[in-house]
Formats: sequence, C-alpha cells, structure tokens
Amino acid sequence: MVSNCEKLRRVGVGIDAFLSPGNRILAMGEPPKYQVFPHRLKGMSLCFRLLKNALCVGLVNFGVFQLYNDPTLEDALNVFVKLAMSTHSSHFLDYPKLSSSYYSLLEVAMQDHMNFVSGLPPSVVYHLLKTLTDGLTGLDTMICTCCCNTLDHLVTYLFRIGSRSPALSNGDITSAVSLKRRHNEVDRQREQHFLQMMIDRPDILQTVTWLQL
Repeated sequence: MVSNCEKLRRVGVGIDAFLSPGNRILAMGEPPKYQVFPHRLKGMSLCFRLLKNALCVGLVNFGVFQLYNDPTLEDALNVFVKLAMSTHSSHFLDYPKLSSSYYSLLEVAMQDHMNFVSGLPPSVVYHLLKTLTDGLTGLDTMICTCCCNTLDHLVTYLFRIGSRSPALSNGDITSAVSLKRRHNEVDRQREQHFLQMMIDRPDILQTVTWLQL
C-alpha cells in the first residue's frame, strides 16, 4: 500500500513536471495560425494531462500544501488558469486531444479545488464557465459527460455553502458570511466572493444548467 507521504511526493513530482513546460508555453509568443497546434496546443494538452494525473493519485489531503505554506499546488493551478485564459475558447473543441485533457482537468479542479476556483477574478470564472457551456454544446459524448460532472461539482459547492447560510435565500450576502462557519477567514472571503459572482451573473449558471438538461 502506498503511504500518504509517497502520494504527496508523487503529486509534487507531477506538479513540477507540469510547471516548467507550462510556464515556457506562457512565455512563448503567439505562433502563426497554421502552427498553433504543433507549437502551442499540443504541448498544452500534454501539460494538462500531466497535472490531471498528478492531482488524481487518490486520497490525498491537498490541505497539507496550505498547512505548510507550500505554494506549489496553487502555482500549478494558476498556470493552468493562465493557459486556459490565453487560449481561444474555440480551440478547446477544435482539437480533440486538447479537449480531452482540458475538460478532464477542469473537472478535477471543480471537484477537489473549489477553494482555489472560488478565489479567482470574475472574468476568469466567467471564461471557465463559457468553455463549460461550449463543451456541453459539442458533439463529443465524453466531453459532454465531463462537463456535466464539472457542473455537478460546481452546483454541489454552491448548495453546500447555501445550506450553511440560510440568509443567502434572502440575497443578504453580508449576513450569510457573518454566520458561524467552520472555515477560516480566507475561506469565508472566497465563498462570499464566489457567491457574489454567481448572483451578479445568474444568466451564466442558468444557461449552463439548461444545456445540461
């Protein structure tokens, strides 16, 4: 049986293997259109697969990184988000290998790392949800299933916050956040931030949910 220490070591190795090429891709200039896949998107697809595999070793308490003030995990997730933001949303459907690696990693991020996602700027969250909408309208069954799972994780996260925050039903975000929670102040601020984003743009979540149905 693999020990928790060994699992964490494997996560760290996988993240390190992702960070170096991921940062190199970000530092590259935009290649000509006819070279965009071999020079950028192919490497990005491999990077996404590396990070997804690193985060799926199973039964790892990722809170250890925060406990020891280790920024490695958050750095990797930030690079993932920057790569997603720097890529035209249509590319995620035009190139099957990129689609598979991107949407599977997005699912993992929404499943296990909503604490990170909830702290992202509104423009970034809306962009990620836009790619989720695009994936649901695609013809690839595997991608659609992946997007449905991702949406389920997102809605479950919102429901979990709402179940702890009765005042949310009245739209009182300030009162909701002031209720007794088991999370620390940073977590509460991120939850408030994320809830406010969803309230400001309810049309996005409604559109994604409608497409799932």
